[in-house]
Amino acid sequence: MVLIGGHVLGILCSLLSAWIATRFLGPAGYGHVALLIAASLFLMVTTNWTATAVVRFGVREFVDTGRIAGVFWTRGLILFINLLVILATSPLWLRPLTSAMRVPSELAPLLLFHLTASVIWYHMQQSLMAVKLPKLGATLLTFERVVIVVSLLAMVTLGMTSLRAVVAAYIVAPFFCIAIAFVILRRMIFPWTRVAPERVRELLRFSVPLLPTAFVSYFSSSYLDSFLIARFMDVAAVGVYAVGYQFAGASMMLIVLAGSLLQPFFVSVAPEMQEQRIRLYATRVLPVITLVWSLATVTGAAIGGPLLLAVFGARYAAIVPVLWPMMASLAISGPAVAGYFQIAYATNRTHIVAINAMVGAPLNIVFDLLLIPRYGLVGCAWGTVLTYAVCVIVTTSLSDRAMNASTWWNAISTLPAIAAALVALLYGPLFAICAALVVAAVIIAMRRAEVGEGTRILSRVLRWRRAPLSS
Repeated sequence: MVLIGGHVLGILCSLLSAWIATRFLGPAGYGHVALLIAASLFLMVTTNWTATAVVRFGVREFVDTGRIAGVFWTRGLILFINLLVILATSPLWLRPLTSAMRVPSELAPLLLFHLTASVIWYHMQQSLMAVKLPKLGATLLTFERVVIVVSLLAMVTLGMTSLRAVVAAYIVAPFFCIAIAFVILRRMIFPWTRVAPERVRELLRFSVPLLPTAFVSYFSSSYLDSFLIARFMDVAAVGVYAVGYQFAGASMMLIVLAGSLLQPFFVSVAPEMQEQRIRLYATRVLPVITLVWSLATVTGAAIGGPLLLAVFGARYAAIVPVLWPMMASLAISGPAVAGYFQIAYATNRTHIVAINAMVGAPLNIVFDLLLIPRYGLVGCAWGTVLTYAVCVIVTTSLSDRAMNASTWWNAISTLPAIAAALVALLYGPLFAICAALVVAAVIIAMRRAEVGEGTRILSRVLRWRRAPLSS
């Protein structure tokens, strides 16, 4: 509940920062900001492929010793080497990359600063999760967005409304959070621990399958969508799409944060109980979470469209029909983000994540190339829906084989959001909400016993302080 409450505030701050930036940059200017962030995230792939190992092995070290110095500094060394190589070679690739990704040339140096801030901040986030401080991590994420808003307001007051100044606000905010996180973690990472070769090998063995996965995953993300929109439409369209994705992406973090709590739990639970707990979660609890999340995305689409139109103005009217398939994509990704991926990380089955990415990336590119030229932003959003639908089928199949279980009701529980997006396209939002409720009611009726059991388990977990979970 702390995570949700903090993140709701973070969503509001994200929308406010986007609104302030678009006030004096316009859709095209904000589109340039979105393209720079997308380019930075592409470069982050080369450094963040080992980030999951911090939680995977840091939790065990923390349980055993009360510290994470070994994992923190080992992964920190790997991160430093990767980042150093990128920065040292930047004269060779920076200008061609920014040109290809349609980032203004004057923003090229700021791209490197944004990359540096982002990768260090993400390392600190993973470290906070490893020491089981998710509430502090969520608080700092919210604080980051607050700092961005305050910085933008200060710039408006001082008349500093250039594109470079706006990008600088997105660079400064993570450094504040990094400093605070270091203070919080200081007793658990200092004195520093010698980087042992065997620990390096352990982290690399776990992470190597995730390196190609990270690269491939980028091409099934909305950031690639931004470049193709700029290619087939214009930068102003990127700005409009970025506003919608800002809302959808911020909403997505709700279930991402919830899912991030699972990996530390599955890693630290007794080995003899791990398989039982994982199977119980995947077959009983996850379908309930997915169904609730699916309905929540429908609510987000119904509220978000009119809200964004009212806040950002008529120039952003195109985002209203786009938001429905955007939110449906979030619903479809729910089972993976809140279950399958976390289980794969905890049980060292990272090949499941890799196969999911290898399936999704080419599909997303093909659908974008087919649909954006003909249907514009709506086609781009529906391409993502189709890509995620195929991916959830593949991931469910692979996860079921690994767990020796049947969890197809997780995929079926995303249907309310898909039905709502289709009906909204044809008949409007009111009928879309009704369609979602009808489909959800049918699912509950068909799986009444399983839904009831999953709801009871969740209820017991939420009341654990008064009645500890005993089964």
